[in-house]
Amino acid sequence: MTPDCLPPLLIEALRAAPRPYRMPPLPADVRAAREAGVDAALAFALEQACMAADAGRAAPQAVRELFLWALAEVIRTALRAEGGDPAFQAQALRARTPDVETYAALQAQAKADTRAVRAAVSALAHPARLERLPPSAAREALRPLYGLVQAGDWAALDHAAQSLAQHPPAGAAWPDSPDAPDARDAPDLAAALPALAALPALQRLRQGVALLALDSVQRYRALCGQRGPQAGSQAAAATGRAAARLGAAAEDATVQAFGEVATLLNRQPGEAGAYSVAQGLHTPGSLAGGVQGAKDEWDVALLRAAPGADALDVVLLAEVKACAAAATTDLPRLRRGLRRLALAAEDQRHAFAGAAGEVWLSGRSLRQLQPPPAGLPLRALYCCTAPAEAAPRWVDAAAKAVLLAERASLGFAAALSSGTQAHEQALAPAWEALFTVPRLRTALAQYGLARDAREAMLHPRDLLAAVAERA
Repeated sequence: MTPDCLPPLLIEALRAAPRPYRMPPLPADVRAAREAGVDAALAFALEQACMAADAGRAAPQAVRELFLWALAEVIRTALRAEGGDPAFQAQALRARTPDVETYAALQAQAKADTRAVRAAVSALAHPARLERLPPSAAREALRPLYGLVQAGDWAALDHAAQSLAQHPPAGAAWPDSPDAPDARDAPDLAAALPALAALPALQRLRQGVALLALDSVQRYRALCGQRGPQAGSQAAAATGRAAARLGAAAEDATVQAFGEVATLLNRQPGEAGAYSVAQGLHTPGSLAGGVQGAKDEWDVALLRAAPGADALDVVLLAEVKACAAAATTDLPRLRRGLRRLALAAEDQRHAFAGAAGEVWLSGRSLRQLQPPPAGLPLRALYCCTAPAEAAPRWVDAAAKAVLLAERASLGFAAALSSGTQAHEQALAPAWEALFTVPRLRTALAQYGLARDAREAMLHPRDLLAAVAERA
């Protein structure tokens, strides 16, 4: 077998292995799409718009109207008190309520502000520093400041800082001699206290505390609490660990299945010991040029040692996903990674760091990984061990989130929330943005990405069964 050819047995197995994660076909036309439901209609409209954009023509008016109707329905559903989307409701509340917008902006920089206030107070009143200063009423007056920072009591800290700045404590003049050992670290209270009281970071933290009293801010916080664990929290960490365990289990299952496939192939005439499996291969820096944002780590690879060759040939390259839906947004990066591998010089070998050590791969086999205009080459695939969904989502969560974040969508939601009449035509700017705003490109192409990714996705045990049946 040459690097540009796969074993006939493996080709047959890849073609025969079931594809349980495939996307269903889109409805045939606008009428069928509307009858199929909101998500199917939105997916149909997006795909038709994508095809029109790729062909350099305008999408039909009927498709535009279908998109506006479907997006309006998605927004109405997301705003429902029962079964709605808390993340979008929080986003919409923020967009229409200035106080909530102010609070959210303050929260976005609260960690940095906390660090700034802690540093300012530590320079003035850290307990270890105060112990090195001479006894005085000033030293005692400064003691509570550090505790207030530790407690995050910004209102009390602001009050204490303002009071000390306006009414310096008795004994604030430290010993006059700069040579006195206990006076060298004495802060300049005349400058430090007003500076702390006027510190912008402290004022922002204090403003955030004041805004907490508003009902709208409390509602916003409640909605944010419903959308999942907060980044950096223990709950978020636990969720991340659980996802990592699922991913590791899926990868282990794929490695095991590929190992058994290698064993079956090695039993074929003339192939004894030729096939092996590698895990966690990293694209070398020598292939880094020309392709930005590309995947550079490869989960599982089936390799073959050609007689007399000084490098292994890539037979199959698999990206493992614990969840089938995750492949949709991953596909563009994966394709860029394959294009980068295909930059390999045909007559050279390339060293890839792997989980079990360095692996030398032939440039000629890497060049065979060049992806076609759409989808993946036969020797590159997704592997997933999750049960197949009864009904895959027509529109993935990421695409919906991008559409809902559009200003027109938030304005439409504001009108609905205020009880005023909201017309679907108000969403027209979101339709126009599909063709001009780069961040919407993924949403526009999302059905095609999902279709292509899932077409290249199989359960590793299904591939093993297909090979075993033909071996």
